[in-house]
Amino acid sequence: MTWQNVDLSELIEVIESGGRPHGGATQDSGEIPSLGGENIRMLGGLELDEVKKVPVAFYEQLTKGILQNQDVLINKDGANTGKVGFYDG
Repeated sequence: MTWQNVDLSELIEVIESGGRPHGGATQDSGEIPSLGGENIRMLGGLELDEVKKVPVAFYEQLTKGILQNQDVLINKDGANTGKVGFYDG
């Protein structure tokens, strides 16, 4: 097998970053699930036992960062930069 180096933008449609309300989110702070780096397992995949939530009003204002089926999640900052998970709906 021969490997090639390509820019990530050649392989994916869009790189987006999500957001949470000012002050953060907790499991009890809203109705809409909000996945973050804490939900990406170190060895890949997602941990969904403790998911933070955002209010419906905040979610309705979002213009980016809304998960779609088969999205790849990449932890982009902090000590665990590079963790990867796959969202399959």
